Amino acid sequence: NNGHLIIDVSGGPVVFYLTGSMRAETGSRIDTIGGGPDSFRVYANSSPPDEIWLQPNLDFRGFIYAPRMLVHIQPGGDFLGGVWANEVEMFPGGDVYIDMDLFDYDAFGTYRLELANWRETPHG
Repeated sequence: NNGHLIIDVSGGPVVFYLTGSMRAETGSRIDTIGGGPDSFRVYANSSPPDEIWLQPNLDFRGFIYAPRMLVHIQPGGDFLGGVWANEVEMFPGGDVYIDMDLFDYDAFGTYRLELANWRETPHG
C-alpha cells in the first residue's frame, strides 16, 4: 500500500516485462513524466490465475499488453493509454481515455493494431 513509482520517459520509452501478477494497491501512485502514454508499456507474458490490478484512485498513463490475462481497473482513477488483454474489468467511477496514437503501432512496433470490439456490461 501507498507505494510511489516514478517513471521518467524523457530519455525514451520505458518497458516493464512482467512475469506473474501485478497489484498497484490502494494509495499507490504510478507517475509517468516526460512523455505521453505511448512511452510507458507493460508487457505481461503470464496466464491465469495471474492478473493485473490497478487499484482505486490510481491514475495510469501507458499501454498494457497482457493477451492472456485479466486486467482490473478499479474506480476513482483515470486511465490514459490502452490495454490489450484477454479480458478487462472496469469498475464505475473512473475515466478511460484511449490514446489514439497507440493505434499506429501494436505492441511490437508494426502497424496492425485496430479497435475490434467494445462492449459495456452491467456491473453488479
